[in-house]
Amino acid sequence: MQAPRRPAAAAKDYDHSDAVTASGLILTDTTLNRWLTDREQLSPGQQMGYLVPDPRDRADLIAYLKKVSPQP
Repeated sequence: MQAPRRPAAAAKDYDHSDAVTASGLILTDTTLNRWLTDREQLSPGQQMGYLVPDPRDRADLIAYLKKVSPQP
């Protein structure tokens, strides 16, 4: 199952960085995987401070996010 396609920085009540807000990034399984691997490449200047180097951990995190995220 593909993650819902939604713009990055669309979550309400969260102070997103200007870089993420302006990125135009659409979140999908593919872009989430890339974000968790090298977010600076997708959104230079963003402020998130963690990476998930293990591919299995990224897949598990993406599956979890799909399960708990509200559908658009």
